[in-house]
Amino acid sequence: MTPTHSRFSRLVRYSIIGAVMLTTLGGIACVASLSFRGEVWLVSYALHGRFDEWRFRPTTIWDSDNWKQPNLKYRYAVSDHVVRQIIVQGMSQRELELILGRADEVRSNGDWFYKAERPGFLLMQFSVAGLVVEFDQQQKVVGATKFLWLD
Repeated sequence: MTPTHSRFSRLVRYSIIGAVMLTTLGGIACVASLSFRGEVWLVSYALHGRFDEWRFRPTTIWDSDNWKQPNLKYRYAVSDHVVRQIIVQGMSQRELELILGRADEVRSNGDWFYKAERPGFLLMQFSVAGLVVEFDQQQKVVGATKFLWLD
């Protein structure tokens, strides 16, 4: 047997052993993942929640069309900006409707409520978020408040 031939046969043998080991480890990982399905599910949702929170972090980039769609997580992200910069005290209901669109809900006291959704992973959703706009007797804006109720 020549030295070159023995080196080649060792290389083939080690590569076959490596392939068998990788296949075995892959099989063990697949079987192990079946027993940890719940944990994998929770971890993936938690990671998605973190990404969602980052993607819809508070922003001052205003887009009326995005608000009107309604993109509920976008609404939550810009609601502070809307309260401070977009809604002006004394604005009429008609002007507000042109900017923000129709309210999702008109409360019994005449307040307008725009729904929003808190970004992130929530195993069970019991919270309510949104924007409440209050009006006076002449239907002019008195104030606006970002609303978040957590259960």
